[in-house]
Amino acid sequence: MTKKELDFDEVISYFEKLPFNKFREVVEHYSTYTKTNFESELEDMVTLNLQQRLQKLNINTSCPKCNSNNIIKYGKKKRTQRYRCNDCNILFTIFTGTILEKTKWHWDIWIAVLNMVVNSFSLKQMENVLEKEYGFMVVRG
Repeated sequence: MTKKELDFDEVISYFEKLPFNKFREVVEHYSTYTKTNFESELEDMVTLNLQQRLQKLNINTSCPKCNSNNIIKYGKKKRTQRYRCNDCNILFTIFTGTILEKTKWHWDIWIAVLNMVVNSFSLKQMENVLEKEYGFMVVRG
């Protein structure tokens, strides 16, 4: 029996369907294989992915301070689109006022955490899942 070779589009389609932790494993394996560090690119992908998901949910389409719709794009900072309200002059991003405001976690991780909270996981159980499935090392202070 002969093996079917995948074409480029099939490979891309497969990667797009991977959960973030599996995608990260592929990137880390490739990084090791090529002796290249993709950490900053991975952070950029996470940020762009979060922005796209929040835009689809119409988060922060008006000013979070005065609720005005009179807003304009006001440049980017670390690949994150910034906005300025023409009524109250506040600067904000699509992440302002959300749990994602200062995160570097991928959407899949937040969904997993929220799912664990809703399902009454203990902190220890949550820690185990985050370490095992997402490679987080929990630091205690």
